[in-house]
Formats: sequence, C-alpha cells, structure tokens
Amino acid sequence: MGTAIDEYKTLARRNKPIVYKGLTFNPMTVEQIALYQSAKPSFELMQSSLPPKMATLSWCECLDALDRQGEEEGVKTVFLTVVLIVLAVVTGLPHIKENGEDYFPLKEVRSKDGNLLSLIIGNMDNPTIVTMKDMDEIRKIIAAQNLYEIPDESWNPDLVRARKYLAEKSHINIKYDIDDLVHSVAINANAKPSEIWDWTIRDFILAQNAIDRKLNYQIFTTAEHSGFVEFKKGNPYPSWRFDRDVDIPAEFKTIDELDAEANGLLSVTEKEI
Repeated sequence: MGTAIDEYKTLARRNKPIVYKGLTFNPMTVEQIALYQSAKPSFELMQSSLPPKMATLSWCECLDALDRQGEEEGVKTVFLTVVLIVLAVVTGLPHIKENGEDYFPLKEVRSKDGNLLSLIIGNMDNPTIVTMKDMDEIRKIIAAQNLYEIPDESWNPDLVRARKYLAEKSHINIKYDIDDLVHSVAINANAKPSEIWDWTIRDFILAQNAIDRKLNYQIFTTAEHSGFVEFKKGNPYPSWRFDRDVDIPAEFKTIDELDAEANGLLSVTEKEI
C-alpha cells in the first residue's frame, strides 16, 4: 500500500492539485519564483542542526521560535512569515487590500505565553483550523509540488555543512538574473520565454537539471575520452539521463546559513498576514 508521500509525488508529477484539510494546494509557477526562493530556507531547514529545545519542536513552532529568538537578538528574520505567505498563495487565498491594510485571511492562534498553537484560514464564518501537526504534513505537500528538499534529520549536520562548503568553493561568482535564466532554459527546451513564466517551478527546476546534466555529460565524457583527463572517483556525470548517486545531498543548510539567507528577505511585521 502506498504512503501519502507517494500519492503527493504522483499528483505533483502531473501538476495536479492536492486536497488536504479541505484546502486545495496548487504548485507555484515561475512568476512566483522570488517567493519560492525566499521560503526555501524555511522548507529545507534541518532541525537537528539546532539546539535540542528547538530541534524537538514541530516544524512551524521551530520556525516561530527562530523568529522570536532573532527578535530578541535584534535581528529580523521571517522564517515563519514566508511559509504562511506561501501557504496563502498555493491555496488560493484572496489578497485583501482595504482600509490601508494588505493581508491574507489567515490568522495565528497563540497561547497566553505566545506559543504558536494553530492557524485559522479563510472566512471567519466557516474557517479551516490547521494545527501544527497539520503543518508538518502540509510541508510535505508543498515540498512535493515545488521540489523543496526536506532533509533527513538523521544526517550529520556537520557533514552536510562541509559538503556544501566544498561545493560552493567550486563555483565562480555569477550574476543571478531570473530573465537570463528563463531565456536560457527556453533556448535549451525549444520553448518561448513568455511560455515559461506559466510553468510550474517543479517543471522549471527539473528542466534546468536536465539541461545541466546533458551539458556536463558532454563536457566530462569528452574530457574522459581524450585520454588526458582521469577522474579518481569516476566521471562525475556518467549519464545524460540520470544524476550520479551520492550519499547525502549537499544543499541542506545549518542555522547560521539559513539566518544569513532569510534576514531581510521580507519585512512583514504584522501577525495577521
């Protein structure tokens, strides 16, 4: 019998909506890539890299604790806020602008001491109540639809950090520009750039991966066959179809790196967003 995660992945492959707790989740598109990138540190947080008092919390409670800690230290972080905005966007909540306010119909429910308990979503006459346990499941749904990578908490955070550091050292500085990226993917995918803005982010990322894999396969295989180059651990790109198997993805970040990425990404202070 398949698991819920398997079902999420099956629906995500076909860009189908996923219904959970009466909410309908749809994948983000390339038009929303700025929000997607802003929320990436939150969705890919490795809680086992945190102190025990945070590592044992549910996902959103942990994000909230990080934001509250940052506030106490005079550092503005928005780990939870960006997740709530993503939640509002992917479930199609209306963006309300009235009386000088700008918000989604989504409210936080907190205990007397300020701990996050649940979320109230939608019209107050017929709201959807989402618990912190529900948000753990919603994280899996949004990750499946948008290719966020949720880390295995059993991995060694120091090893993950070291692998990421080595991977970053091998890259030269580049100027990131979304328009350049869209046009590059369009050329290699035989598509019109104007069409790609409507692609789901999942399809967009997988297209980039396929293009990188093909080009790297051509480059490294040509170098290997020249006889002048030898790879001690084998060709790092042995196939244009598949990635080489690795023990641990190098993308997951520890809390210091996440703080640096999230700080200043959004400046939303209201508790009702």
